[in-house]
Amino acid sequence: MWPVVRCAAMCLHDIRVAVGAAGLVFPGAAPDVGAAVLSSGGGLATLSPPGLPSGLGAVDACMDTCALGGRSGGQEVLSCAEPCAHGARWLRPWLFCHVSPRTEGGSLHLPMLSPADGVGRPGGIRRTFQRDPKFGPDGRRRDAFSKLLLSQPPVLTVHLGHRPRFHPLRHGFDEWFGSPNCHFGPYDGRAQPNIPVYRDWEMVGRYYEEFPINLKTGEANLTQVYLQEALDFIKRQQADKRPFFLYWAVDATHAPVYASRPFLGTSQRGRYGDAVREIDDSVGKILQLLRDLRIAEATFVFFTSDNGAALISAPQQGGSNGPFLCGKQTTFEGGMREPAIAWWPGRVPAGQVSHQQGTLMDLFTTSLSLAGLAPPSDRVIDGLDLLPAMLRGRLTDRPIFYYRGNTLMAVTLGQHKAHFWTWTNSWEEFRQGVDFCPGQNVSGVTTHTQEEHTRLPLIFHLGRDPGERFPLSFASTEYLAALGAIAPAVQQHQKTLVPGQPQLNVCDQAVMNWAPPGCKKLGKCLTPPESTPEKCSWPH
Repeated sequence: MWPVVRCAAMCLHDIRVAVGAAGLVFPGAAPDVGAAVLSSGGGLATLSPPGLPSGLGAVDACMDTCALGGRSGGQEVLSCAEPCAHGARWLRPWLFCHVSPRTEGGSLHLPMLSPADGVGRPGGIRRTFQRDPKFGPDGRRRDAFSKLLLSQPPVLTVHLGHRPRFHPLRHGFDEWFGSPNCHFGPYDGRAQPNIPVYRDWEMVGRYYEEFPINLKTGEANLTQVYLQEALDFIKRQQADKRPFFLYWAVDATHAPVYASRPFLGTSQRGRYGDAVREIDDSVGKILQLLRDLRIAEATFVFFTSDNGAALISAPQQGGSNGPFLCGKQTTFEGGMREPAIAWWPGRVPAGQVSHQQGTLMDLFTTSLSLAGLAPPSDRVIDGLDLLPAMLRGRLTDRPIFYYRGNTLMAVTLGQHKAHFWTWTNSWEEFRQGVDFCPGQNVSGVTTHTQEEHTRLPLIFHLGRDPGERFPLSFASTEYLAALGAIAPAVQQHQKTLVPGQPQLNVCDQAVMNWAPPGCKKLGKCLTPPESTPEKCSWPH
């Protein structure tokens, strides 16, 4: 789990990363996209990620074309052309699985949120954060990972849970500027409060109030605010000769999308393209600062996202998943693939393409490896150390499990993906215009009823058929061989699962952001309604 270190509010979708010598940075361009940076000053590796943009599709993230932003010969060219050229790109699925994590899945949100949970629903952050005796007086955890971060001031911008223990500063981070949720709203302050923006322990305002977003024009200056926070943070750490970890996760590409005035109307892709261009420009400024400070070769940067593009919001409010099937909210490739770029001048070979299959959970293990630390041994760590793939091109075959709620929907192993269940969304939602797979219809696959295939899963070869349109014949030798490899992996996985305690299954309007810490000095405290807890529901 990654709190957002010293930066911005985010919803994870797609992420890009860059590496330098003075820190670790995870920069993000928008919800559904993101990134991280790790910097080692004076030989001590630390992480400093600039953010995870949300909802960027594989195409939007420049995984293949590095084109979207400024106009050039009919294409829109992004700054990402540089990390694409000088970093390493992942062409195999880079999975975040935020929209359908299992209980112990790898989400950067604190806690891991399902799509049912958010500020738009009951169950947001608690009115006050109470200090927990399990943490030190400075609010930091004293575990293995905190040792990596103790000397680093990180910034946080992720979805926070409604429970105090999920505060970023209680998870190893020294600084936080951002929000516990994306910029949902605006709300009226009576039925529901607007979402607060925090600096460390206290709120400094609310979205749509002190931090305005014009939904009519799409104008908001938030990305620039978060960019300046990141740049200032890096400068302070370098001035003090301190290694750092920065997690920068902006949410401009999460609907409702926004961009600052200089970027509005500059993209051929509407407001969504404007938001991507601004995020891209911001990532470029972060990378340039690392060069100007002469710490680029000592800083590791990784850019990626949390899930595929939300096609229900496209084209003006959402991205593109290119040839992949469906979008966010599904476990098809369009919903689960994100771009990923690793950038580390002098260490990660420039221009290489990796076919290593990875997930955001791998960033935890990889970051520990960069810092010379071993992962905790008292629990199962799902993440894989990606350094062998990044630095030496060594690939590790491993199964990836796709969950939707508690249901194992699909498994990828090697080039094959087996679907044990298929479903997009209900007929009721579909008839109301909610379509997760616009313009795509694969018979027996993109169904509006939950179809079970546990006895004979549908298996696709993603190398030949990345769009998941042509399932292998049940009688084919290839099908039998693929099933023979996947079935034991599933059995072993299910045998070792430890059921988790649900954290977000009770919704209560009274625990929303009515009176966050710091509201009194701002005159921003609101009166909460009577507590009426109920079991949360999520139709997807």
